[in-house]
Amino acid sequence: MTRALVLALLLAAPALADCTLPPAQYDVGPLPAFTDYRVPMYWDVDSTCRGYSADFAAGRLFGCVIRFPSGRVLRILSKDATSCEIRHENGHLRGWPADHRGGHFE
Repeated sequence: MTRALVLALLLAAPALADCTLPPAQYDVGPLPAFTDYRVPMYWDVDSTCRGYSADFAAGRLFGCVIRFPSGRVLRILSKDATSCEIRHENGHLRGWPADHRGGHFE
């Protein structure tokens, strides 16, 4: 594989992932208090999220929200997260269930 092809595949990878948007009731309104943690690259998100919790379903994670027993809430995304990934995780911050019921694609 050429360097250019490898680079093109790496840059396209986030766009290839499905990004489900939350239903309207979880897509607007104020966000609860949370700490925003950004990892350098999108491929670091999955291992970082799974390092905090093993409760995630199979498949690559492009973001997550971790709720600690202490009440602390952590949103994990890559530094170059898409607006869809941010809206998706903000939906979880607002209470959208992990099973993504009512989610849609734009």
